[in-house]
Amino acid sequence: MRKSIFLILTLWVFQIKAQDNPRLLINHFGGAGGVYAYNLRINQSILFHHFNDTDTYIDIIGLDVTEQNPTSMIIAQNDNYGTSGIYDVNNDYIFISQLAYDKIVKKNRVSGSISDVCLLSKARWMRQHNDYIFFIDADNNFYKTNYTDANLNDKELVLNNTVSEIELLTFYGDELFFLNKSTNKISKIDINSTMPQIEDVISFSINGTFSISENYLYYCDLINNNYSLLRINLLTNAPPIVLSTNFIASSIVVEGGYIYYIKQNGTGQSIYESNLGYLLSTEEYENNNEITLETTGINFIKINNLKTSEKYIIYDLSGREVIKGMIFPKEEINIRNISSGLWILKLENGSTFKFLKK
Repeated sequence: MRKSIFLILTLWVFQIKAQDNPRLLINHFGGAGGVYAYNLRINQSILFHHFNDTDTYIDIIGLDVTEQNPTSMIIAQNDNYGTSGIYDVNNDYIFISQLAYDKIVKKNRVSGSISDVCLLSKARWMRQHNDYIFFIDADNNFYKTNYTDANLNDKELVLNNTVSEIELLTFYGDELFFLNKSTNKISKIDINSTMPQIEDVISFSINGTFSISENYLYYCDLINNNYSLLRINLLTNAPPIVLSTNFIASSIVVEGGYIYYIKQNGTGQSIYESNLGYLLSTEEYENNNEITLETTGINFIKINNLKTSEKYIIYDLSGREVIKGMIFPKEEINIRNISSGLWILKLENGSTFKFLKK
């Protein structure tokens, strides 16, 4: 006769012990006027951002996030690129808008050589996609230019836009997502359409910074008077879920199960790295519930003191949804099909737990 041994595990047992989570990557401090860091990008483990100390001093800075204590690398300086130029990056190039000279240039990441991409282009925001640079001009119109050819005047209109204050271009497949600050919405266009139309994705109340990783859109907003990080599944278009409250950031980028974000720090700004799984579970320790694991089969969990049925979702530590269903009082959740390790269980009522499958 098989013995079923149940082990009661309180939530504090599974608190993540990773060093400095969230991990501080860099502090930027300035004089009385402070500093401004913004526009995070990540490529090949290098985290890029703009750094502005005064109105005439703007650098593009890189940080190697694989280093325990990253040192800043100056990728491009204001002397060559104009005072408010925006940028993007891929494996080979840094693309930079030289607003002072009305052109877009590319800098080879290996050789450092600089060459023109497109002339007569005041690109305020830009994103590289396949062979093209898509950008927003001073009138908020959408354009594209081929950065692989020698034609410096091949600027092509994608969408004649009547909406003002477009920011933060990001691709998901062939859909170009952007922040529409005039309407407080994240919207998108299909770049393959012969007549692209703006389609709204989600509304927000404040901030509005966002990032797309895999099939998820992450964004910041004010929910129930709490600054929060939310996520939308772009495949299912299900309603957004709150991943973490008490999350304040002026810029975010998500990559490989981690979120990198900029946060105000007095007159300066700091950049942090955090495991998405850690953020998913930052409030779990306020719960008094206990998780019961069957240690013989290690295939079931149940929640004590559950009074009513609850929908649940199990996530891995990168925030990826792996199992969802409905749990009833005194019933168990089958976790046979997930591998050993730490997992996060979130109930519809907002309770969040972390458990270990051995």
